[in-house]
Amino acid sequence: MFFLKESPSEKLLEDYQLRFPKKDVGNMDYALGMLREASLLLREIENYFQSFDLSQTRFLIMLVLSNANDKKRLRAKDIVEQMDISKPIVSNTLKSMEAAGLVKITPDPNDGRSKIVQLKAKGSKLLEKVLPGYYDVVDAFYVEEAEA
Repeated sequence: MFFLKESPSEKLLEDYQLRFPKKDVGNMDYALGMLREASLLLREIENYFQSFDLSQTRFLIMLVLSNANDKKRLRAKDIVEQMDISKPIVSNTLKSMEAAGLVKITPDPNDGRSKIVQLKAKGSKLLEKVLPGYYDVVDAFYVEEAEA
């Protein structure tokens, strides 16, 4: 999350430009604006997910698995590699998803240290139920931004 509600004033940016003449404060202003917009969108998405008892991490894992192959399964370490989330967080999330009946976790027959994660029917159905509203949240956010 990005917690800065307002971008720095134009005067402050001009002061920064004088103090750091080799730096492009215009890029900084643009980046801060993008971070703020992304944070606002993320909050909207997280609020939507709450109605399904979902986190963004659970949602992304279901997306990764649904896109994996016709069997909707991957090794746990492959899921970690496809996400920008630490291995312990993914591991804990997978355990909670297994307890909720969303995924099935089995030992990898080719590597005793690895686990295979498969999206179960309940997880697939939940993803199908969540996706239309997810698109609606994203679309509404950008419509509101365009009108602002």
